[in-house]
Amino acid sequence: MKHKLTFMLAVAQVVFLGFLGIFTLLFSEKQSTASESENRMLQGFPEISLSALSSGRFTSEFDDFLSDNFIGRESAVSAANSMLDAFDMISGDEAFEKKNQEMEQRLAAEGGAEAAAQADDETDDGGDGEIAYTAMSAGEVPIDSRKSYMWYVKTDGTLSLKVEYLKTNVDTYAETLRLLKTCLPEDGVINYVQVPLASQANRWRDQQDVYSGWGSSLELMLTQSLGGAKNINVYSAWDLLAPYVCSETPMFYFTDHHWSGEAAYIVSAAMIQDRGWPVIPYDEYKYKAILSSAVDDDGRRDVFNVLYPLTPVHSYVVKNGTDHELSLMAYDVATYTSYMNGSREPWRKIVSGANTGRKALVICDSSGNAFTPYLLAYYDEVHMCDFRYGYYDTKAAGGYIKDNIAKYGIDDVYIVASTANDLRKDNSIKYLRRYLGF
Repeated sequence: MKHKLTFMLAVAQVVFLGFLGIFTLLFSEKQSTASESENRMLQGFPEISLSALSSGRFTSEFDDFLSDNFIGRESAVSAANSMLDAFDMISGDEAFEKKNQEMEQRLAAEGGAEAAAQADDETDDGGDGEIAYTAMSAGEVPIDSRKSYMWYVKTDGTLSLKVEYLKTNVDTYAETLRLLKTCLPEDGVINYVQVPLASQANRWRDQQDVYSGWGSSLELMLTQSLGGAKNINVYSAWDLLAPYVCSETPMFYFTDHHWSGEAAYIVSAAMIQDRGWPVIPYDEYKYKAILSSAVDDDGRRDVFNVLYPLTPVHSYVVKNGTDHELSLMAYDVATYTSYMNGSREPWRKIVSGANTGRKALVICDSSGNAFTPYLLAYYDEVHMCDFRYGYYDTKAAGGYIKDNIAKYGIDDVYIVASTANDLRKDNSIKYLRRYLGF
C-alpha cells in the first residue's frame, strides 16, 4: 500500500509538471521581453529550424525560455533580492563595492548561462578591493611601467586606488586596435572609451563627505601603447564626466548599472567635435521621458530620456543573411532596455538617411545602447555588434567582424565598453580579437 501511494504521488507530480509546462507554453510571452528586476531581455521562444536542432541551439534556448517564463517569476526574483538585502549588514562604502562587483558580473554575463560561466572563470587582475598605495602628491597620476589604475580622490587629498590594469593586457589591446585599423579606409577613425559603472559614479555622488573626485590612467597607458597610431583616439569618460557626476542631472542611474543618455551624449559630443563636425545640441533632440518602474534603496526613481531620431530611420537585426525589421527604441519599456530596444545579436543595422556619405560600426556591450542614438545624425548607416562572450555568432552574423566591415563599407568604428568588460577581462583581451577575425 505504501509503495502504491508513493507511485500515485509520483504520477500526480509528473502530470502536474506536464500541465504546468503546457500552460507555460500556451500563455507565456513568446517574444523576448524585458525583465525589470534583472534589467535584461528574457529568452523568447526559440526559432525552430534544422540548423537550430542539429547544433543544439534550440535545446539550449528552449531551456532558457522555460526558466525565464515561469508564472510569477518577476515577483519571485524581486522578493528573493529583497530578503537578501534585508540581512546584508555592511557599511556604505562596502555596499558600493559589493554593488560594483555584482554589476560587473551582470554586465559581463548578459549573454546567458554560458556567458555567466565564462565570466565566473575570468580572473580580475587586481580585483576591485582597496589597493595598498602610498599617498601621492597633488596632481600626480598613478601609473608605472607595469600597471595603470582607476582611483578616487578623497576629501583629505589622498588617492584611494580601486582597480589596476596590467600593461601586458593594455599592450595586447593596443595591438588589437592597430589590427582593426587595417580594415578601415585611410581616413577611417577608431574612437575608444571605457564607461564607468553606475556604482562607481554613485559612490562619489552619494559619499561627497568621503570623496571629491575620480580618475583613471588606463587611457594614458593605452595611448602610450598605441605609439602615435594615426586615427586611433582614446577618450577618458572619467575626465569628460567628472564636472557632471555630482550635478543635479544624474549622469548614472540609481536603479540600474548603466550611464544615462545625458552622459553618453557628453562623450559622443566630444568625439564629434574632434572630427570638426557641427555638434547638435542635446536639447535639439526630442525625447520621451520614461520613469523607471524600479526604486532604489533611497526611494529614487530614474528617468530614461529616450530620444526620437531627427530623421526617419529603419532599424534591423541581421541574422543568417536576413534583415528583420525592429523598432529603433522600446518607448513603452520602463528600464534601460528602452535604449535601442535592448542589446540584440548578432548584428544590428540602422539606416538613417542622413546622407553624409559615411557609415559607422559601434562595437560595444550594453553601455553602447545609450551612446549609439547620438551617431545617427552623422552617418548614413550605423551598425552595432556585441563583443561579449556568447553574443557574437560568426555564422549567424555572416562572418567575422572584419568581414562585415568590408561587406557594409564601414568607415569609422566606435568601441564603447563598460568597466565590466574592460582591459582586465577576457571579453576585451581575448574574445574581441577572436570575433574580429584576427
